[in-house]
Amino acid sequence: MTGVDVQLWADSSAPIVFVKGPDATMQYVDALGAAFIGLAPEDICGRSWFDLLHPDDVDSARAAWKQALSDKAPYRAELRLRNAAGVYRWMSDHASPLLAPDGTIEKWIDSLRDIDDDNEAAGGRRRSANDTATLAHLEALLAAAPLGILFVDRDFRYVRVNEKVAAIHGSATVGEHLGHTVAEIVPALWAQLESAYRSVLVTGDPVVDMPLTGPTAEDPGHIHHWLESIHAVQINGETIGLGIVLADVTERIQHLSTLVALTEAAVGTMAAAAEARDPYSAGHQQRVAELAVAIAIDLGLSPHDVDGLRLAAKVHDIGKLAIPSQILNKPSRLRPTEFALIKEHAQAGSDIVRGIDFPWPVADVILQHHERIDGSGYPAGLVGDGILLGARIIAVADVVEAMSSHRPYRASLGITAALSEIESGRGTLYDAEVVDVCLRRFREDGWRFPTDEQSGEATADHDIPIDAGPLDDLHAVSESPGGA
Repeated sequence: MTGVDVQLWADSSAPIVFVKGPDATMQYVDALGAAFIGLAPEDICGRSWFDLLHPDDVDSARAAWKQALSDKAPYRAELRLRNAAGVYRWMSDHASPLLAPDGTIEKWIDSLRDIDDDNEAAGGRRRSANDTATLAHLEALLAAAPLGILFVDRDFRYVRVNEKVAAIHGSATVGEHLGHTVAEIVPALWAQLESAYRSVLVTGDPVVDMPLTGPTAEDPGHIHHWLESIHAVQINGETIGLGIVLADVTERIQHLSTLVALTEAAVGTMAAAAEARDPYSAGHQQRVAELAVAIAIDLGLSPHDVDGLRLAAKVHDIGKLAIPSQILNKPSRLRPTEFALIKEHAQAGSDIVRGIDFPWPVADVILQHHERIDGSGYPAGLVGDGILLGARIIAVADVVEAMSSHRPYRASLGITAALSEIESGRGTLYDAEVVDVCLRRFREDGWRFPTDEQSGEATADHDIPIDAGPLDDLHAVSESPGGA
């Protein structure tokens, strides 16, 4: 071994890597390994692995290797390896099998680290026995784990799977997976997995919680849902395969689906109850919800958030249940005291739904749907981003629907006037981005409210302004209970 080679070895904290065949014949040694042994790689390859070991360690090393050969499982040992100077050094040896397509062991990959300089080498060797026991415990835990855990090589062949994975697939035992590709064992799922597996293998970037759906042998006849996380497994900077964890989330998804269905039913009942007391608002909340959802989709909200916004919009005026019907149905201008009472519907509506365990902030959206960007709204005078986005969206949809609807005291002001109102209040009364999306929906995409089936025309919330002339009436709508 040259002085340069010695320095290379002395300065490196990385392990050395050997590859040996199923008969323990050396097939490959990396540069650090060749430098440590003091021979050229071609002089090492072709020799038996056991030729390099201390004679006193050959029997125990051979026994560990044969047991691992039988189990087709990794093994760990501490042994002495002869270096270039003829001195035996204690090494920690971690060996893992690579399997051929027929399930037989094709080769072994050994990673060795020099531990001889450890001042507590003897204690370290005693700890090795404890480590072996720990590994046995770890194997037992993997076998009983509720998560699917597996390792595949670069060709996507199974190197290691636990019992959970085998139970999900059902078509093969743990041992029967080894050496076969994922596509061979689960061809139906491979279509969902292939692009992600190849991406992680090429880039090294993990994929976390990828949704996966399909049948399982554990529960025949039912579709299950999993979240799969995929990570690159590397040795000396080279990716040798993928480590994968699979979590079954079927029960959670079924629970959420049931909760959403029940919530939808409850919301529908509440909306019907509110509209039954106010004939002028029949269908108003539903149409506001339709426009709010269209705006939310264009804003890029997630499907989950869109669902929450839809529910909140459908009952944004639920607080009218607390308002006397003679005020709700009054076919003339409201007195200031009456209008002040109607303004309480935002707080009342929030109080009504706050006890329901929604997976969205429905109560707060209802409370804030009359707030305005400049702080002129009610009930709290919130400003800007202090108002929830859902409430800012409903505020715009509410004004547009109300102004374009007929009233018992006035005809519809028309969609042109409604769009002009939110445009003039852009950035002051109403969220600028929400207004832009709403205007684009109507002016460029041709979006329109569906008409009422009975009257043939859109109806709206009972938005009767306080004493005001025609010009003030337009702005009053934006301050009235249904207008915003």
